Amino acid sequence: MKVVTKNGESFILYQSPTDRWFCPVCGQDTLLEPAYCENGSPSFQLCSCGFEFGYDDSCLASDSALKGIQNNWIRWRQELYKECKNNPQELEELKNSLQNIGINLSQ
Repeated sequence: MKVVTKNGESFILYQSPTDRWFCPVCGQDTLLEPAYCENGSPSFQLCSCGFEFGYDDSCLASDSALKGIQNNWIRWRQELYKECKNNPQELEELKNSLQNIGINLSQ
């Protein structure tokens, strides 16, 4: 599903074969609805990776948020990588999950 925000940022969200939605941060298929509506409104769902859409990616809500929704997804993803980089099994799981959303985590 293509999303375009009021600020003009656009991105694609992916639905899994089980009708759940892949988290655009970690790639797991844990979301019951898309993280964002087509018009850019956040779902405020909390993923199992800890990211809350509409809060963790909003400068108006979170002091640690960066400008741009996707920039915050990248920021959070980098933290996930740091947390699991010394655990080969967790790192492999993260790599596999990210492939669901077209991200190849090399290392």
